Amino acid sequence: MKDLYNQVKTMSNTNSKKISWATTVVGSFPYENTKENMERAFWDQIHAGIDYPCYPQLVSMMDQFFDPAIEAQSGITKKGNQYYLEGDFKVPSKPIALKYGQFVLDFFEKYPEAKSKVKGWKACLTGPFTLAGEIIVPPEKVNGKRPILYEEPRAIMNAEICSQLATMMADVAREYVNMGASIISMDEPSLGLIIGKRKILFHPEETFVEILNKAIAPITAQSSNQLSAQFSPQSSIHVCGRISPRLRDMLLHTNVNIVDHEFQKADNEGLYTREHLESNNKVLAYGILESSVSYQTDGNLDTYVETPAKLEERISQVVSEYGKDYLILKPDCGFGGLKDIFGQELASEIVRKKLANLTQAMKKF
Repeated sequence: MKDLYNQVKTMSNTNSKKISWATTVVGSFPYENTKENMERAFWDQIHAGIDYPCYPQLVSMMDQFFDPAIEAQSGITKKGNQYYLEGDFKVPSKPIALKYGQFVLDFFEKYPEAKSKVKGWKACLTGPFTLAGEIIVPPEKVNGKRPILYEEPRAIMNAEICSQLATMMADVAREYVNMGASIISMDEPSLGLIIGKRKILFHPEETFVEILNKAIAPITAQSSNQLSAQFSPQSSIHVCGRISPRLRDMLLHTNVNIVDHEFQKADNEGLYTREHLESNNKVLAYGILESSVSYQTDGNLDTYVETPAKLEERISQVVSEYGKDYLILKPDCGFGGLKDIFGQELASEIVRKKLANLTQAMKKF
């Protein structure tokens, strides 16, 4: 594992064009899934001053990739709200789910004035382990492993299927590099559940590192090959919830450029030090906005939104701890869940004001 660590550190240190001291989002927004709402949510980010807006995820992070994988006859089927693998998994012959990146290209062609208002754009992809955790497989596929976290055997318990899903997502990531995405994230909430402080489930740490590196390989390869170019895509891994030190160290050992976590609703303060980031040449995407907001009987817009003054206080603390060169500021997680709590109109208004207050607060630094 030490040799792997040294190889990763050498590779990551060659990339001097890292993105830092910027704002982005995680991806989901509280809108119904229509083309008009896609444009509306993208404009929300741009008008708020977000540096790297993400194409709005208005469908679930699973459906975004499983639905086209089913159409590509990958062996995945859907019954009710659950996904099953029938037979062997087959990596689609062509990259799937590219319409979201095409949306961004079409948006900037339709609204050329918008492109000058941002530094770049972000693509949110679902990581191979999180996808695998949703696929129910026959018992013989898991070699006698106990489901533990699940009621049935899942593909996440089979390293070969996880690796094949990494290949599928790497094919998608390569196309997003070609489309010009500046940040390409593999969203992996499942990792927080299976890699704890004392136990790691289903696979050895080296297997997780290898498969994650496989998924982000097209991004890191382009990043290393374009040191003298203005455009240098950055890979990111988003894991929400509480992060164990063991998971932190594993992510630091990967080739990823950006580690992305929650800090307002999850107890992750003190998880990383500046030395962690400097020695591994990583940037921390720090969740500074609460994305999970509870309804209050007498609440109004201001009740649910952090003031610029409050955000300035939070920013001051994280800048003193990590330095601007190792920080990206963002919401904890996606905003999609707010629609069910507040309805589309109020939820979207909450999001717009949160993002605008964040960029306003950053100007003080």
